[in-house]
Amino acid sequence: PFLPPPASVLNDPVLVSSLASHPHLFDVSSPFHLDKLRVFLRVHPNRPLVDSILDGLTEGFWPGHDGDFSATRERTPHHSDEDYTFLATTAFAEFEKGWLSEPFDSLLPGMHAPPTFVVRLPGRKPRQVVDQSSSGLNNGIDSSLTSVVYDTARDLGAVLR
Repeated sequence: PFLPPPASVLNDPVLVSSLASHPHLFDVSSPFHLDKLRVFLRVHPNRPLVDSILDGLTEGFWPGHDGDFSATRERTPHHSDEDYTFLATTAFAEFEKGWLSEPFDSLLPGMHAPPTFVVRLPGRKPRQVVDQSSSGLNNGIDSSLTSVVYDTARDLGAVLR
């Protein structure tokens, strides 16, 4: 089964306050017809797995982080005007598709954001890159709980077999 958030996160007054005061920023949507999926899976023998999946699709999935963000390094990349415009346009397009919450000016207490960059290669469209590794955001995830490595297409292919 997928792990729920730890009690230290669920009971953190700073996080609880941020969530309660801005629920519109934390909408969880799913392309699945969850009522139909629940009916379809009602007789599945692995109830803990099914229930954790349905909970995740309803409330959001927890990445297995222990909730300690003390090792997180906040860095704001310096963007050119051109890169800033590209990132803002990309974010707006994703907001329009329902993939992002509405824009807001500054992070709420308890929020962390990974560095985001623009990579430009000759003859290709610019690409937005969200750096999940160097900011320390993933440091609180117990690597013994993660059994899948997606470093290469070969790794992914092995998992899919």
